[in-house]
Amino acid sequence: MNRFKRFLAVTGLIGMLAIGLSGTAMAGGGGGGCAGGSSVTSSGSTRVFESQVRGLFANAGFSSVSGTTETDIIISASKESFVQSGSGSTSTSEALIVISVFDTVTGVPAVEAFGTTPSPNFQIDQALTSATLGSTSIPVCDFVTNTSSTATVAANWTGVGSQTQFVSTNFFRSGEFIFVSRGVGFDRSAQATGSASDSALNVSFSGSAVFAGLFSETEGFIEVCVGTTCK
Repeated sequence: MNRFKRFLAVTGLIGMLAIGLSGTAMAGGGGGGCAGGSSVTSSGSTRVFESQVRGLFANAGFSSVSGTTETDIIISASKESFVQSGSGSTSTSEALIVISVFDTVTGVPAVEAFGTTPSPNFQIDQALTSATLGSTSIPVCDFVTNTSSTATVAANWTGVGSQTQFVSTNFFRSGEFIFVSRGVGFDRSAQATGSASDSALNVSFSGSAVFAGLFSETEGFIEVCVGTTCK
């Protein structure tokens, strides 16, 4: 049970990171791929900010135990496009790894490492039937020793069962500011195999995942400001 609790905690971390990246896309005005996903129009004292994010995602969790040492690894990959009406879209692809190594008796961690990198080696189909992450090198940071290294990962996913649809809607108003977002997505369970190695962290794994999933989501955002408070 402790193993799955740790996986759930790390999966929550990935979710928060995804939200942070989406927030960057909404903010606009900066550099990088997210800047292309927004448009701003104004008329008099009214300002309207629009953006849309479309994404395909795959993740998998792997686990192995040797003596009293447990190694848990999560591999995740994504393809996203940030759309601006009339101006095409900006696309990004990313691979992510989380590595946790700890003593099953004492609970003391030996490795708590995390890293991301752009990954043109990731392929996934819209129907969520399969996905492939070709061999990818990811720079990681170990927060236990505060050292940097490089992990090499690869994974393959096959969707199983039917898709589940989910819809999200958010509305916020404060004075003359209005924010609305709406998302529609699908998720599907999957079977996955993968490998991960990092010689500096003494981590090496190849095998089947204990859990895996494929996801797709489209989310649109509108911000409206009316009145003298608009910048």
